[in-house]
This record gives sequence, structure tokens and C-alpha cells, in this order.
Amino acid sequence: MNHLHNDALKSLVVNKLNEGSELSIKYSFECEKEIAVLPKNVKLFDLVQIIEIVFDNAIEESEQLEKDQAEIKVMFYQEKAGELEFKILHRCK
Repeated sequence: MNHLHNDALKSLVVNKLNEGSELSIKYSFECEKEIAVLPKNVKLFDLVQIIEIVFDNAIEESEQLEKDQAEIKVMFYQEKAGELEFKILHRCK
């Protein structure tokens, strides 16, 4: 989490991982490179909203699984400043 330098994104990720944890959903988070500069062609509000929707979908689907099967994997990548790639992986019923 230390490599994610945007407070809005960091707060969202922490909040959603905590929400999943409270529901006994295992999780992992990966962000190996520093992410300080976000894409300029996307508003921060829109980016946060998109990621939040994907997180919510993953949590809702994970709730349908047996507790030992529920897991969410979150990955943030940035090859160049101003670009952002994210993945939120989960199992489906």
C-alpha cells in the first residue's frame, strides 16, 4: 500500500479490503511500483467510482461462495507516469 500515493485511491482500497475482511473474504494486494501520477484524461472522481464498482461486484460475488473459497486479489500497475492499470480478481459461483 506504500507505493500508492493518491489518498482517494488508497482510502478506497483500504475501505474495500476492510469491508471484505469483515465478511471473512481473504484478500491480497499488490502494487510493486510507485504510483504517484494518475492519468490526466480521466477525472479522479470517475476513476475512484469505476474501481469502487468493480470492488463492490467482487465482494458481492465472493459473498455467494463458501467462506474458504472467497478471495479477492487486487493489483495496481503503472508502467509510465500518467498511466494506470488495475485488476481485481475473484472467484465466481
